[in-house]
Amino acid sequence: MRVLAWSIFFALNVVSVVHGQSNPVLVELYYESLCPYCQEFFLNQLNGTQNILQDSGIMEVRIYPYGNAQQEQLPDGSWNFTCQHGHRECLGNIAEACILDEAQYDPALFMNVIACMEASNDPADATEACVKQWSKLDYDQINTCREGPKGIKLHHEMGLKTESLDPEHNFVPWIVVDGKHSNDIQNQAQDNLLKFVCESFGGEKPSECQEVKSVWDRMLALYQRIKIDIL
Repeated sequence: MRVLAWSIFFALNVVSVVHGQSNPVLVELYYESLCPYCQEFFLNQLNGTQNILQDSGIMEVRIYPYGNAQQEQLPDGSWNFTCQHGHRECLGNIAEACILDEAQYDPALFMNVIACMEASNDPADATEACVKQWSKLDYDQINTCREGPKGIKLHHEMGLKTESLDPEHNFVPWIVVDGKHSNDIQNQAQDNLLKFVCESFGGEKPSECQEVKSVWDRMLALYQRIKIDIL
């Protein structure tokens, strides 16, 4: 009986160690709200892959809306931003940073909202409609954030995170997987993120990784679901 009990204890601990080593694949996206290549990756790869894998536990997603922006601290201690695609992009970045904060950085709560915004011609203008259509997040809190000092602070923090990249980014979208960036990682992620994450995960592959339907078709179907028209 003691031998049996010890065998069960040992087996359970081996399983625990094996599963403990199989950490989720961490996918980090550095982007800006009006960059067409960022929008393409977000809509055609990241959002769909997150929706497919969100219950599998094999992928963790973090996103940073800032991109190629520049920031300058003003005499009063606040920050002024210059964004690659103009002032509307800065407003979109700030709105998306506020959504991330309100969602407590949980992709299950923010991903479809920001995908909806990125599917529009003006993410800042689409904020209210997308929040109300795709989430139960408190829009009033988000609006207060994006129109006040909190939004500026969050965008500044996104800038600090972007500026700390090593190697530093020289284009967007800039994709980091498990703390690493390379041309190969970038190309594989942009080509088929679902396949790349499934192949990169070190543990037992979930059923979602056995999908026969192409990732492109799945992304396109999801894109059609979330796209809204902004007048």
